[in-house]
Parts: sequence; structure tokens; C-alpha cells
Amino acid sequence: MSNYLFKPRIVSVPIFRRSSLGGLVGADGDTSSGSVPPSEDVLLFPVRRIYCVGRNYRKHTIEMGGDPDREPPFFFQKPADSVVVCRPGAQQATIPYPSCTSNLHYEAELIVAIGKDQEGKNIQADEAMGHVFGFSVGCDLTRRDLQSEAKQMRRPWDAAKSFDLSCPMSPITPKEVIDDLD
Repeated sequence: MSNYLFKPRIVSVPIFRRSSLGGLVGADGDTSSGSVPPSEDVLLFPVRRIYCVGRNYRKHTIEMGGDPDREPPFFFQKPADSVVVCRPGAQQATIPYPSCTSNLHYEAELIVAIGKDQEGKNIQADEAMGHVFGFSVGCDLTRRDLQSEAKQMRRPWDAAKSFDLSCPMSPITPKEVIDDLD
């Protein structure tokens, strides 16, 4: 018996992988060629934390009124349960328009899935790719009006960035199945 007051949501993202027949197996067991039966097991990547980088695109920093030469990038987080997996070929994911905003923005993002069976602390730059599991395409949803208010008051952006379903993403593609990472 569990001591939880309610059942916590465990967040996992499906993984694309190469099948024994050479194609990529997707989140629902299908392949792009349709050659692997849907009964094949789906592998999942557990999501513990979502770290995001702000002010890392020069043009967007300028668009948002910042100075990329004076303001370095910074980190913020989204909760793991903000993830919505959008599976290719599956029924379209529906994300309702979030409450408390009249100005919802979206940005395409490269998601890097970090973590294997080793510790990941004090990693040297030349060892970083050894800690990368794979990649995904994501969409960062932002309640821009709430973000602007928070910025004016010099407060965190949590309400603007960390709401339910604010992190739609594709299944993860392991780096081993990507032909050219350079």
C-alpha cells in the first residue's frame, strides 16, 4: 500500500529506436515503413526535470527588449508533468488554450534528453555528449502577458512558463540512431 495522498503522475517519453528490420520504431510500435508489428514493446525515457535556457537566441533577445551582449543566457525550469507527447501518426494532441492569458506565444525548441546510468555532475565540455541520451523536438508555450508582468516586477516567470501542458514534444530519438551529429 502506498503512502501517497493521491497517485502521482509519473512522466515518461516514448523513444524512437531502430528495429531489427532497419526502420525506426515509433512511440506506438509502428515504423515509418510499417514493417514492425505494433505489438513490439515501447521503450520509455523517464523525465525528472526540464531545464530551459532563456536568452540563448540573439534575435529573440533583441525582439524581447534585451541586449544579448550584456545579458547572458540563464536557466529556468518547467515541471515534468507539463510534458505532452505528440506521437507521429497518432491522433492529434489537443492542448487547450491556457487560462489567465490572452497572449499565448510558442517557440520551436531542440530538446536534449540527458541521462544514462552514470552520475552527471561537474561534467567537462569534452565529456558532455557522453551524458546525452537523445534528442526531441519541442514547443515552448509562454503566457507572454504574464511573463511581461513578471519581468516588470522583477519576479520569476513560473506562472508564464510552467503551466499544465506547456511542453509539447515529440518522442525522443536516441543519439545512436542519428546518422550525423556533426
